Amino acid sequence: MHRRQGDRRQSGTASLRPAWWLALLLVGTTTVGAWLAVGTGRAAAQQKAAPVTVAIQVLSFVPQDIAVPAGTRVAWVNDGGRHQIVADDGSFQSPQLISAQQKFVYQFRRPGVFPYHCFFHGGAGGKGMAGVVTVVERTP
Repeated sequence: MHRRQGDRRQSGTASLRPAWWLALLLVGTTTVGAWLAVGTGRAAAQQKAAPVTVAIQVLSFVPQDIAVPAGTRVAWVNDGGRHQIVADDGSFQSPQLISAQQKFVYQFRRPGVFPYHCFFHGGAGGKGMAGVVTVVERTP
């Protein structure tokens, strides 16, 4: 059987090939996209979650000691007075906080014990105005 010029008929199998490839491409792209969204969604949720708050009251941190999962942000909020938060090991330090409601936020990315103090009213090793942030592994 000879085909005439301009006859565009194709066999049934050949006409389905582009549709199968398109369907396979869409399923693969959707699956990979969903996996990526879940992975980045978790990281984004950790970063956008409200920070744990520590109040800076007169000459104390309230609460004084906290435990948080890795990736948590901690916000120290000044109730008034002049304060500066300094990690005993130097891993973080706030600017001077001199007005009410001024805050310092720090994200604790790795597990460990992080003692800190007020530069003006405390000292390393838990002296005076001091506190501790204990960071634990994040559970899935």
